[in-house]
Formats: sequence, structure tokens, C-alpha cells
Amino acid sequence: MEGMHNRKLFDLLVSWLLAYFVIIGALLLVCVAVTIALMIGASWTVTVAAALLAAAPAVALPFSARAAKWLLLLAYSGLAAAFVWLAFWPQPGAASVPLVKGVVVAFAALLVVRVCLAWRNDRKARQH
Repeated sequence: MEGMHNRKLFDLLVSWLLAYFVIIGALLLVCVAVTIALMIGASWTVTVAAALLAAAPAVALPFSARAAKWLLLLAYSGLAAAFVWLAFWPQPGAASVPLVKGVVVAFAALLVVRVCLAWRNDRKARQH
């Protein structure tokens, strides 16, 4: 019984240490993002924010697969929204490319279909 208690204590200590390093790493990334935003400008701020959003599921996965799935959905949804905005928002001096618009619409449609299929499969798995 004593070995089991020590193992649980060790696992708890490792979890706390891992959480500490994740928090420190996230804070460092935020500090770098703010520094880049102040030094370079808004376009790099958006790029760094997108990179942080894309890295969030990988950070959350060791703690919760469910949270990582939701963060990944959020990252892909944000990416699709940004693509739609860039492809369809009228920009002065930029030519409209129909192929880019088609690819953006296909990406957004595939994302919606994938999410709907995943939710349907989850509901079927819960019923059985």
C-alpha cells in the first residue's frame, strides 16, 4: 500500500511540474508576441497570435484530450474565418483570384462537414 501512495504522490508532483512549465512557456510566448507587436506592427501581431492559437491544442493535449479537440476546432475555425475575410474582403490594389476564393470556400465547407460528422459519430457512440 505504501508504494501505491508514493506513486500517486509522484504522479501528482510530475503533473504540477508539467503544468508549471506549460504556464511559464505560455507566458514567455505571450511576452514574445507583445514584444513583436510593439516593435514590428499589427501584421506580425496577427501572425504571432495565429501561431499561439495553433499551438494551444498541443499544449492542452497532455491535460485533456477533450479541451485539445475544442481548441483545435477553435484554431481551424479562426483560420477559416481569416481565409474567408482575406479572400472576399475588397482590398484596394489587389486582384480577385477565383481559384483562391474556391479553395477558401472548399476549406470552410470541409471543416463544417468534418465537425458535423464528428458530432454525429459522438452521438451514435453514446447511444450504443
